This record gives sequence, structure tokens and C-alpha cells, in this order.
Amino acid sequence: MKATNLQTLLFSLLFLAAFAVQATQITVSSDPNRVAQYTNVQSAIDDATDGDTLLIYGSPSSYGDIVINQKSLVLIGEGYNSNLSLITSFGTVGIGRFDSNNSANGTTLLGLRISNLSINANWSGSDNSTRTLQNIDVLRCEITDINIAPGSFIVHTISDLNFINCLINDDIELGRAFGVSGSTTYVDFLDDITFSNCVFSSVDINSRLRRDAGVLSAFIDLSGVRIFNSVFVDGVNNGFLDQTVNLVLEDNIFFGHELYGGDYAQITWNNNLFYLTDQTPLGSNDNVGSGNILNTDPQFTDYPATPTGFSYDHDYTLQAGSPALTASVNGEEIGIYGGAYPFEVGAQPPVPQIIEVTIQDGTSSVPQGGTINFNFKAKSGN
Repeated sequence: MKATNLQTLLFSLLFLAAFAVQATQITVSSDPNRVAQYTNVQSAIDDATDGDTLLIYGSPSSYGDIVINQKSLVLIGEGYNSNLSLITSFGTVGIGRFDSNNSANGTTLLGLRISNLSINANWSGSDNSTRTLQNIDVLRCEITDINIAPGSFIVHTISDLNFINCLINDDIELGRAFGVSGSTTYVDFLDDITFSNCVFSSVDINSRLRRDAGVLSAFIDLSGVRIFNSVFVDGVNNGFLDQTVNLVLEDNIFFGHELYGGDYAQITWNNNLFYLTDQTPLGSNDNVGSGNILNTDPQFTDYPATPTGFSYDHDYTLQAGSPALTASVNGEEIGIYGGAYPFEVGAQPPVPQIIEVTIQDGTSSVPQGGTINFNFKAKSGN
């Protein structure tokens, strides 16, 4: 075995215990120094079967655009801030449905950097009853733009979609398919969509609504969309929320934000902390909530006094005495280190990880069929 193939072996061993009960594991690498079964991710997706796991090496270049719409897959990268400076990165990742029987339901993405994540239940020849997508998990990924149910004048049903420990850098569009054509109203149904323990940097969230004589007449109901235990830094000038109705925000920290854009209504704000924000969360457009802390410094361990975008140099842990340490409804910590999924900045996927390898006899290569002896240390990857 050549020495350059040792990394391939270790990368496969890395996930063996965590995914022993999964179906086939497929390795992908576009780096010529890291040999794998495939060099192209879309080709691996096309050849995979339902339930397979793709282990995708970090690479000096992007893997481009991919679409998953015919099977449930697990895609695992090396994290969006790898110690080796080799990132598993993509352009547009499309998660969708191919026809009435085949879809990406049950797909999981871990440890990827994605420019645009598009989650779309539409397919050619579909009708409202079959335009559905569910059970999608996105863990420890960095994402620039998120589009949930994009399209034009169609109905989507998206449910059980979870973002956990993600870094989100720009726009989130929720149900942009909403529109009005003549007397017919087209609406998206978004249910049980959660963003948990995420960092939002310069992010705005928008949807669609319509008012007649100042009264809401049609809108996408976002009461099934919940953002909790997250941190929002460096707000955008046109407002964090734009054309949003019934969104639920709990146990979050906002540092430097204009909260509202062009239109909004009936937002639920519970147990959030606000500092250097231009507007108060309640008191207008039928917003509701309780337990919020206004105009109060959260006392991050290391963050500039003037609001700025996310940096790996920042430390969002809370100093002793921070009011955010006891601000949740149960008197516990709010922000990214509270709740069920404490955040780890730039974390690799939550699977076992090899952190040290020692070749016992100093051998750099062995003949085919030979033996190489090594010791390794690993951590759980929780």
C-alpha cells in the first residue's frame, strides 16, 4: 500500500463504527493526492442506492452543483473549517423530489460548505398532493443562501426539516413560491422546520404576504418554523425579517440588528436578548412573546464592541455574570451554547474522528499485500 493511500484507509475507518448499520459507504475525492472510489459527487449520487453514505474528502476546489431527488442519502464532508484547509464545498445543492415515488426524503448533510441550498418539492407532472418533502437534516454545515420551497405559483409541503449547528451567512427564503394569480391564491405549507444552535451572520429572512386595505389577506404561515438557541450578528440594513408572518424565535441572542424590513406580522418572540438593535420586538403588528431582555450586552467572551460579521476569531461563549446565562424559560442559558445541541465553531461532522496517527516502524510504503503497523487516537466526535 502506498503512503498516499493511508489517508484513504483512515478516512474510511473514521466512519466505520458510526455507520456500521448503514448501507454501502462510498468514498469521493477530487484531490489526486487522496484516492477514492469516485472523483465526481454527482456520479456517486447517481450510482448510489437508497440509504447509502457518501464520504466526501475535502478538496482545494469545489465539487460544483449536485442534485439529490431520487433516494435518501447521507453526505458527510470534512467540515467547513478543516484543520487541513481542505473543505468539502459545493455550489448549489438541490434537495427535492423526482416523481411521486422517488425523492430525497430522509437525506442528511453533514460537514459541508454550500453556496446555495435549495429544498424544492416540485417535480414535472406533479400536483398538490404529491409535491411534498420531509425528514431532511442539515448538521454542522456552512451555508450562504437557503431557499425552502422556491418556485412560482405552486404549492409545496415541506416538513421535518432540521438545521443544527450551522453557520448561515446571507439570505433565507421561506416559501417564495407564494403568489396570487387572478382570484386563486397559492400557498406553501412549512411544518416542523427548525434552526437550532446556529450562527446567523448578516442574515435576512423573507417570505411572501399580501394585504388588502392594510389587512392580511394571504400569506405563508410560518408558525411551523422555529429558530432557537442561536446567535445573530451584524444585521442587514433592510431588516432581518421581511414579509414574514407567525415565525417563532426563542432563546436567541441578537447583537446589532434592524429587526424588521418591509412587512411582517404576528411574530412570536420568547426569551431572546437584544443589544444594539434599532427596533423593539413587540408592540406592533400583533407581535407576541415574553421573557425578552432589551438593550443589554450579552457579554460574549470575545466579540467587537461594534457589530460585525462572523469570524473564527470570535468567541460567543458567555462571561460569568452575563444575563443570557439564565435567560431561558427554564432559567438556563440562551444562545448557541444552551439547549440540546451546544455549538462548536467550524466543527467536523459529529462522528468519530482520528486525531493522531503514528506509523510504528517509520515505513512510508509497503508492497501490495504487505503489512503496515500503526497506532491511532480518536475522539467521539459528539
